[in-house]
Amino acid sequence: GGAYAVSADPIPHPYAYYLLSSGSWDRVELDDPALQPATLSTSRPRAVVLSSRAFSDLALRLLHDNRPIPPAISVRPGFVVLLPGPLGACVDDAVRAGARSVGGPVEGGA
Repeated sequence: GGAYAVSADPIPHPYAYYLLSSGSWDRVELDDPALQPATLSTSRPRAVVLSSRAFSDLALRLLHDNRPIPPAISVRPGFVVLLPGPLGACVDDAVRAGARSVGGPVEGGA
C-alpha cells in the first residue's frame, strides 16, 4: 500500500493526508523503477500523485512504448492521481464526487 509523489513543486497537503492511511508516502522521481510500466501493472499497485506536467511526461512515455495509460483522476488543477491495477475501481466513485477522469480505461471496464 501507500502512495508515490512525483512533482517538482510541493504537493498539496490533502493528498498526503488522505493517502497516508493506505501506507507510506514516498517522494520519487519520474524515472524511478517504481513507475515503470511493469511495476505499475502489478497486483499490489500504489496510487501515484503527480503534477500535471509529470503525468503528461509519463503518459507520453507509456504511449511511446505502446503501453496503456492507467486510470487516473484530477481533483484540482495541476495534479493527477494515477490509480493503476485494482485501484482503478475507485475512478467511478471519484468522478461521482467531482473528480475528472484523465487516464486510461479501468481494467475489465467497457
